[in-house]
Amino acid sequence: MFEIRTMRLSKFAQGCPTPLAATAEGTWVGGVPAGVDPSQPVSRAVFQDIATRMTDPISASPELLEVAFEVPLSVSVLWATQADEIRALLSESVLGAVDDTMRTLGSEWIFARRGERGIAQIDIVEPAVACAFMHHFDRQGKPGIHVHVDVVNAVLGSDRRVTGMDVTTIRSAEEVAHERYVSSLIAALDDRLSVAVDISYREDRRSHFEVAGVDPALIWDLPRVPQTPAVQAPEDAGEQSQRGRLRDLFRRRPS
Repeated sequence: MFEIRTMRLSKFAQGCPTPLAATAEGTWVGGVPAGVDPSQPVSRAVFQDIATRMTDPISASPELLEVAFEVPLSVSVLWATQADEIRALLSESVLGAVDDTMRTLGSEWIFARRGERGIAQIDIVEPAVACAFMHHFDRQGKPGIHVHVDVVNAVLGSDRRVTGMDVTTIRSAEEVAHERYVSSLIAALDDRLSVAVDISYREDRRSHFEVAGVDPALIWDLPRVPQTPAVQAPEDAGEQSQRGRLRDLFRRRPS
């Protein structure tokens, strides 16, 4: 559910190539560039322009780190089958867990590189600039919530110099960050929606979970969602029954 990879600006793709992904706007997380209103959404083009200006004056290879967050398939099932009110709370839960994880990475695992071959580390005095792009569909157009956080590889060290960060250090935190993200997401789902989960441990030894009570058949049989639907067809009796069963998973309705 969590992965860190390096990326050059020329390869910046902002997630899966679907029509909805192409128009998705981002949210600033961590640091915010000078003169930018953090409350305003940011387009892919604007973020790319800012990242280019920040990394041009320094030697930063690669220019971006992309931190990818996914959710269990059962969470996407809930998002696809619930009313807008529940969808909004699910999205808020995911973004909250992403923000919490990025704050942990920024405070404990991001350093500026110094010294011969950049092997020395010094603390940074401002959070790394990053933007989160959230998508609700996978490449096949099926419901699949995931978030791409693109981190600009330009940080201000305690010596007041702007350079690239120690990429090796942040990548070494991948397992720790995965566990932080999972625990934060479980807590957010419980707090906002009182959703129970079943936790498991797989061959990778990392924590995984699914929402308790979701029919496994629904996880694998979710239909492709039209990217530009015209008029939504009325639900048949089977679809209405399915929605009813899923709504019963919640122990309480949000106020």
